Amino acid sequence: MNSRNNFALLFAVLSWFLIYTNAQYRIWNGKDRNIEKSPYLASIHDSGIYICTGALISLQMVLTAAHCVAYSRGNLIVVEAGITDLDDTTEDGQMRGVESIHHPCDYSPETGHMDIAVIKLHTPFRRGSRVEIIELCDTTLNLGTKMRVSGWGATSGDNERYSCTLQTTNVNIVLTQECAPMAAILGNMITESMICATRDGTSPCQGDSGAPGVVKGKLCAVVSYGICCANPSYPTVYTDVNNAKVRNFLRDAMAWLS
Repeated sequence: MNSRNNFALLFAVLSWFLIYTNAQYRIWNGKDRNIEKSPYLASIHDSGIYICTGALISLQMVLTAAHCVAYSRGNLIVVEAGITDLDDTTEDGQMRGVESIHHPCDYSPETGHMDIAVIKLHTPFRRGSRVEIIELCDTTLNLGTKMRVSGWGATSGDNERYSCTLQTTNVNIVLTQECAPMAAILGNMITESMICATRDGTSPCQGDSGAPGVVKGKLCAVVSYGICCANPSYPTVYTDVNNAKVRNFLRDAMAWLS
C-alpha cells in the first residue's frame, strides 16, 4: 500500500472516531423491522465481522458506501441477505462471496465526495419473500421529504457490538447548507453528490453506513457520515442517488458488471 493509501486509511479511521465519539451507536429511537418488509437489505461482513449495510439493486449487485469497502480485500467480504437478526442461525439467510468492488474514480475519503460503491457477487441471490431488489430513485428529493433508513448499527456508546436485530426509522430531507457546519468540524465540505437529512431524536449511526434511504419504495440515498447521532443540529450526510454524476456512475457500473 503506498503512502497515499496509508494516509487515506488513517484519515478514514480518524474520521470515524471523531464522528461517533460520545454518541449512542445505533439507529437512535428506531423500531425493529422484519426483513420481509425491506427484503432489499443486506448485511456486509469483513473477515466475519459485520461492518455496513447495503441494498440489492440486482440479485448479483449490492449498493453501499464506498468507505465501507474501498480499502477492503474482496476475498474477505461476505454479503448476507434474507435475515432480520444477524445472530439468528435459524433464519433462512443467503450468503455470497464477492467477485469485485467498484467505486467512482473521484471518490474522496477525505471529503466523502461520491461515497458510493457497487459490489458484484460471485453468484446471484435467490429471489424470495425475504430477498428482493429495489429500484433506484427517479425523482429529486424536496425539502421535507420523508425518507426511511434501516440498518444493523451498534447499540451502545461503548461500541462493543452492533444491533443484532434490524432497526428502522424515518428522517426528513433538509437543506444541504444545514450540513455545512457539521462537515466543517471534520474538515469536510458539502459537495454536489450529497444530500442531508435529520429528525429530532432519531438518526442512523455507526454501523449503518451504506444503508439505503428509501422514498416511496425506491432507493434515493446512501448513508455516508454524520456527527453527534440523533442531534438535529448535525444532520446526517447521504450520497444522493439522483445526482447526475452518481447516477452516471451507477448506470455505467451496472452495465459493465452485467
